[in-house]
Amino acid sequence: MKSIYKKTRKFIPFIIILVGMFIYFNSRTNLTSVVKKTSIENRVVKKTISASGYVKAKEQANVSFVSTGAIKDIYVKEGQEVWAGKILASIDSDAQKQTVQYYKDARDIAKKELELFIHNKKDNEDLLGGPTAYGIKLKEYEESLSQAEASYQAQVATLSKTNISSPINGTVIDITKEVGETATLGETVVTVGSLDNFIFEVLVDQEDYGSIKINQEVEIKLDSYGDKVFTGKVNKLPSHANASDGSFTIEVDIDKSPEDNLAVGMTGDAYMLVASSTKEVPSLLYSDILFDDDDKPYVWVSDKGKAMKQSIEVGLEGDLYTEVKTSIDKIIVVPAKDEVEIKEGYITKIIN
Repeated sequence: MKSIYKKTRKFIPFIIILVGMFIYFNSRTNLTSVVKKTSIENRVVKKTISASGYVKAKEQANVSFVSTGAIKDIYVKEGQEVWAGKILASIDSDAQKQTVQYYKDARDIAKKELELFIHNKKDNEDLLGGPTAYGIKLKEYEESLSQAEASYQAQVATLSKTNISSPINGTVIDITKEVGETATLGETVVTVGSLDNFIFEVLVDQEDYGSIKINQEVEIKLDSYGDKVFTGKVNKLPSHANASDGSFTIEVDIDKSPEDNLAVGMTGDAYMLVASSTKEVPSLLYSDILFDDDDKPYVWVSDKGKAMKQSIEVGLEGDLYTEVKTSIDKIIVVPAKDEVEIKEGYITKIIN
């Protein structure tokens, strides 16, 4: 017995290694991935640029004062229809009226001094030493009157700007101030817009701006309308970026039916069509297509019950689907759950 043990003892390590290899490779070949079956379907593949925005009146004016002051009166209400030239609000003009009166008095004094100087021409010539000196002094009086008149008219013009008027026919969309509050120079007090036509205004990042063109097709989904899709076209591209963040403001005309009740300020998302297949093409969900270390696309397929990679050629990569140009005669599979791992040689357990 001892002799048999001595003879076989030297083979024990090799036997252990062989048993371990058997167990390892047997376990490898028996690893299972729970997967779902998917398939290539014919679809129109679309690639878009998306951006958030809001509804505006196509013709809209933000009206502000040209000077700072306390609001004395507001003559309109939100929703009220107005016409071009209609006075919307005014700021307290009492101080400005006093200033105007001061410059008017100064103008009148300069005028009387000129008239008196001319009336006493002979005495003034003698006093000044002759006609030449008189003429020089006369010109000084005339220039003084001209300056006083200009200063007075400038103050009158400023007084006239204590009112703001609507520049367009339309509807009062928003009033941002109340009587007694201070309106600063250039601060919007009343917004007036024509509600016959609407636009959707969005901000687009610089990296997307180059892909947008005039008359580009757009789909719009408004938060107020759920899954309803409005269509439109890009109508305006800016010539400069916004100074605050470098984005670009894009305007989109909205196609709407008479029964569509749009309102200024509605928010949503716009999807600007960058590329689209001209017809339905074979495609897969973009998430069903993977890429190897060389950035070459592939899908997982079940071949005789085991997972294997199948290289494919892709076409247009859209938002949801990617065009597949390779014909595949095997079952395409994807993990049934996020935590499921697929590797080549794994048994594929298809649950659908």
